[in-house]
Amino acid sequence: MKHIAHKKLAGLLRIGLMIAALVCGAIFFWFLPQLGRGIALADPEYAWAFWPCLIFAWLFAVPVFWAMAALWAVFGRIGRGDAFCMENARAMATVSRLAFFDAVLVPAGVITLALLGAGSPGMTVIAMPAGVMVCTLVGVMAMALSRLVADAARLQDESDLTVRGGSMIVFHMDVMLARRKMSLTELSERVGITIANLSILKTGKARAVRLDTLNRLCAALDCQPADLMEFLPDPPEE
Repeated sequence: MKHIAHKKLAGLLRIGLMIAALVCGAIFFWFLPQLGRGIALADPEYAWAFWPCLIFAWLFAVPVFWAMAALWAVFGRIGRGDAFCMENARAMATVSRLAFFDAVLVPAGVITLALLGAGSPGMTVIAMPAGVMVCTLVGVMAMALSRLVADAARLQDESDLTVRGGSMIVFHMDVMLARRKMSLTELSERVGITIANLSILKTGKARAVRLDTLNRLCAALDCQPADLMEFLPDPPEE
């Protein structure tokens, strides 16, 4: 049931994102060109400014659609029940950087157009502050979400490496580290798990590990799960 709920939520989010993408596409590639042509026909003196203004709008649109592509991937992972993962944290960090880029692009573009004689008081007084404020707000929110998701992913890894007792699966990470001539610090950087949590595995104290964590360990150590784990049955009762 939980998996179905995740898929429904991801589906709704993706539908909303597609609607937003269609609206943005209509604005940047239909409405603004039509508006520019209308202004050029009404006032031929400013006809030369049509392409500079349109190019600026399209430059602004590139990070917008890039961020939407990143969010599309985030929503897909939510649908798979993996909302709190480092991939989503990195994706939200990308969205944050793109928003901050547009926050800088807006005043730079408006000032450039004004110097070229294509600016207007309304664009300078209203559009520029509003654009900077919206982009900055999106950037700050995306950065906060990125850090929250990253913290949640680390806590989830820590929870998955908590001793739960009674298991007969033991890890032989120290053996694989020696074979690969790799330090625990290097492995920590490769898999994105803290040294403290890897130490729990290395010392054989872990009693629960996510498949995603096992997958990252096997990829980093270039080994199979059987190289890392061993099943030790209970001794027969006398």
